[in-house]
Amino acid sequence: MFLLGLISIIQITFLPGLILLKFFKAKHGILQSLVYAFALSLISNHLLVFTITALRINISIAFYVIFVLEIVGFIVLYKDELRQPLTTTLTNKREEFIVDLSSFWTSHAQKSSSSYQIIVEIIALVSILWAGSSIWWAFRVWLSNVDTVFIQWDAIVSWNRWAIEWFNGSFPSLTNRYAQLIPTNFAVTYAYLGGTQLQFFAKSIMPFFNLFILLLLFSLGLKTKNFGYFVSVIITRYTMKKFLGDYIASGYVDVALAFFTFITIYTLIKAQHGQSIKEKIAYIYLGAIFAGGTALTKQNGLIVFATYPILTYLIVVNKISALSNREKLSIVFKPMLLALCLILPWYIFNEYHIFAGTNITNVEYLVGGRHEGRTIIERFLRAMGLLEKYAWLYILIIAMLPFLGSPFLWIGLILFLPYSIIWAVAFSTFPRNLSIAFPLLGLLAGMSVKEVLTFSKSIINRIMSDRLQISIIVIILCIGILTGSLLVPNSVLINHQINQQKEILLPTINHQLYDYFEQIGHFEPIMTNYPIQYLPGLENYQIPVGNFSDYNFYRWTITNHLESSLILVFEDRADEKVLQEISEAVEAGLFEIIFEEGKYSLIRIRR
Repeated sequence: MFLLGLISIIQITFLPGLILLKFFKAKHGILQSLVYAFALSLISNHLLVFTITALRINISIAFYVIFVLEIVGFIVLYKDELRQPLTTTLTNKREEFIVDLSSFWTSHAQKSSSSYQIIVEIIALVSILWAGSSIWWAFRVWLSNVDTVFIQWDAIVSWNRWAIEWFNGSFPSLTNRYAQLIPTNFAVTYAYLGGTQLQFFAKSIMPFFNLFILLLLFSLGLKTKNFGYFVSVIITRYTMKKFLGDYIASGYVDVALAFFTFITIYTLIKAQHGQSIKEKIAYIYLGAIFAGGTALTKQNGLIVFATYPILTYLIVVNKISALSNREKLSIVFKPMLLALCLILPWYIFNEYHIFAGTNITNVEYLVGGRHEGRTIIERFLRAMGLLEKYAWLYILIIAMLPFLGSPFLWIGLILFLPYSIIWAVAFSTFPRNLSIAFPLLGLLAGMSVKEVLTFSKSIINRIMSDRLQISIIVIILCIGILTGSLLVPNSVLINHQINQQKEILLPTINHQLYDYFEQIGHFEPIMTNYPIQYLPGLENYQIPVGNFSDYNFYRWTITNHLESSLILVFEDRADEKVLQEISEAVEAGLFEIIFEEGKYSLIRIRR
């Protein structure tokens, strides 16, 4: 089963994509090839599962045959690469990375540096190191979730349920208008395993989407020598963690949607920098396929699909002076026709069943009823509140957008801002519904930060003139530190410590305790072995009771501490006689269970 699970991951993540990538005549580095193969494989598998289901073919047998054919095709297409010595390949890729990194740094480091240039070098160094740590964070998220199963609501009752239906050879039921690229790929793992009893192979692919977004941004920074992309990596990391952190590895498709959105935009940026018209066209076709991937991941991806031809024309095609207007339109719309053929089978099938009454749609509820009667203005203001401090990034982007130039100006005007407005007035019940915008928010904010720094060049050079002495800088820093210390009151530091201290030990238990005490309006003593004396506000409220492993000590504690009516029990170490007595007391109404969290139970004694 482990071998079959690994084969299914190979099928999902790169094998069919690498084969397809051979037919697109565009230059790809090893990282770009890996990510492109990942995206193409997901789309290919979706189409394969849809076709297999429509033809009523056994999905396991079909994919066993497909895998053999793909291995043969891979060997034929990559025979030259496979003959290359491994050490030579690794050495070349290492040298390529070193060249990119050194050329990036050389482009920012000059022998006769101005004050402005020194600051740029410092920011570039900090940003590239911080961006690297962000990628390491994304990798650790994947590593820590590689063997976990579906635990969140929609992942279990919707996305994985639909995957099981695909595996069983039937089109999924009650899908509303939700697209099926991720469930069909989950089904691929079940096809190779021959059953649905192992789910972690399917779920293990989900953190890749987050990791690949950051890697693509990082690679753009190296290739274009633009440190704004590294700032974008940092902002994207914290934005994704803040609003999609609980969904990165959950089995929800929002991060996958963000990935397909970004790889579409990334491909247009690569097309803009293409060295020949053929290479630009190859990228445009790839981008169209990825735009189709957004529509196949979730239905709001149709907005990305619809704006792709406009962005293609404005960012790439309109700048090719050697082409006539007719040729330009042909380059824009032919790839879109191909992408349309990829997405139509599912959407026609699904819309037919909605029209026939065998499926339903929840769009009216999401747009209307879910907002509980809020006006458009109220929805918009609530949406800004949901973004919290990250709403300031929107203000930064809007202020700097006119100065960013192509492609960022068009990305902001055609896709990022319109989609954000649509979300605010229609779908802002959850921040995760804004997932399309999050990588674009990071991208545009990073470019805006760089542009702000460019605007401040003359100011920086004037302030940090050659006559500026180090002693003056030291005095300014001391004044700044003293001023800052006066602006940060003791209460802020103490509150920060308290909030951090509440997260020690087992945070879920702590939250449950604090929620209960907030509900009743005061703290009470607790008989427990859980060290609540380290929690703020509960320092003097613990009554030791051992591990509940000594029945006589347990009875003595309850009898002699009448001031306490609460016991917090850890079941794994408690004596069976203690647990039995507590269970009987609960059934008799003498004890009341307040909450159960893992192996802990908070119980009130009705004295």
